[in-house]
Amino acid sequence: MKTFRAVLILMSLCGALAASAAEDVVTVGSLSAPKGSVLVPVYVRDLSATRLGIDKPSGQRIQSVGFRVRFSPAGAVTSAAFSRSGTLLKTPLYEKSFQGSDWLGYIASFAEANNALAFTSNAAAPGNLIGYLQLTTASSLAAGTVVNVTIDPTAALLGDQAGAVIETYANAGLVLQNGTITLTAGTCTTPAVSASVTGTAASCVLGTGGTASANVSGGTVAAYQWGYRITSNGSITTISGATNSSYTITGADFGGAGTKYLVVTVTPSCGAQVVSNEIAVDITTAPAVSLVASSTVFANSPDNYASVADQGNGATYTWSITNGTITSGQGTRQIRYTSGASGTVALGITVTKNGCSDPASPTANVTIVARPAGAVLFYLVTPCRLIDTRGPVGTYGGPASPSGSLRQVPVAGVCGIPSGARAIAANVTAVAPQTGGYLALFASDVAWAGTSTLNYRTGKTRANNAVLPLSADGRITVKNEGSTLNFIIDVTGYFK
Repeated sequence: MKTFRAVLILMSLCGALAASAAEDVVTVGSLSAPKGSVLVPVYVRDLSATRLGIDKPSGQRIQSVGFRVRFSPAGAVTSAAFSRSGTLLKTPLYEKSFQGSDWLGYIASFAEANNALAFTSNAAAPGNLIGYLQLTTASSLAAGTVVNVTIDPTAALLGDQAGAVIETYANAGLVLQNGTITLTAGTCTTPAVSASVTGTAASCVLGTGGTASANVSGGTVAAYQWGYRITSNGSITTISGATNSSYTITGADFGGAGTKYLVVTVTPSCGAQVVSNEIAVDITTAPAVSLVASSTVFANSPDNYASVADQGNGATYTWSITNGTITSGQGTRQIRYTSGASGTVALGITVTKNGCSDPASPTANVTIVARPAGAVLFYLVTPCRLIDTRGPVGTYGGPASPSGSLRQVPVAGVCGIPSGARAIAANVTAVAPQTGGYLALFASDVAWAGTSTLNYRTGKTRANNAVLPLSADGRITVKNEGSTLNFIIDVTGYFK
């Protein structure tokens, strides 16, 4: 007892003793319970205009708590301990309990920088829960006995982290409300607890998911505390403020992405705490995307593209544009757009997955420039097979081309090639020729210039990349000299 009193006296001597018009309140709860194990709540009510409080600047807030409670009649309480709960569910800088005959003392201090105590200013009485007195009453006590739990006015204080400012009963900074335990007939009933979820047991780190509920049968509940485990059946990390019978799954409460295991701990009015079953909760990261677009576009030019990387199943894509028009792709990861006449095209996208969006909301500003006379731009398309003469006979299939033949192939309107395209970027393949020879590809409205696009050898499948001009109506001609030959044309882009 001397050690506990010495700690409190030292803090009192260091603390400011200026008068204060208002007083904060420390309350020990009153309840009825069968004899045996009893949990008695302890509260702090933080009122405004006192020496310390959540309404004060940093450094003048309640960050330390100390008290001693005495039990009467003598011998009524055979064991006692204090467990932090509610507002004190933080990691203390210092914490110690003291116990003697018919009394229990407790003192703790918390770092404001990373374990600030979130009291509610002017909360309804009795204020914020800070923990429980875990008491065992004597088996010899009769039903109807009243056990008094009295706060020692010489050994109760609230202080800042350093103990520079304190509130005590002696300096008119604290009001103390004592409690009682009225013993009832019968025995303590331990409740049965289970947890369930309505909605989705998942959330992204910036979003919310379904609602978890504690289902209790039997006994009387004094408090709920939700928490989670990083591994199944591991230690429980409490979720600050989650002290009701229901809890909305909130991604930011789980310390990062991954599968976490949600539980609720129920504190009954008597008996030991009970932990529920686990609910596996999938916490996912928020989408993180980069918007890819060209830095400049021609004035009033169609067929400009912008895109983001695929974010997987369940992702949604919402594009915005200023000084332009989206012509296709809204709702997908890639859009095609037409630019305005001058200035800048402003592009934006919101990617949402598992209930939250990329907080960066990526954007791109594309400068509009005048198109020089005769200038064209290159546009990528999804690689596409234009023709394969090994396939069924048709416009874009067989038959194989005999030596000396000319074959026209319509290009505009297929493989994403628009009318008005000047040329295509393509890969041309000669498949297993019987003899040596060549393929020449050229616009269908001009004469062959006498050059080959691809030379082939007997039995060797060969390919070559080429830029192939198109006729005014969007066609190419394929000239084959050498042997009857199957050929393939794959398109990767176009010029317009």
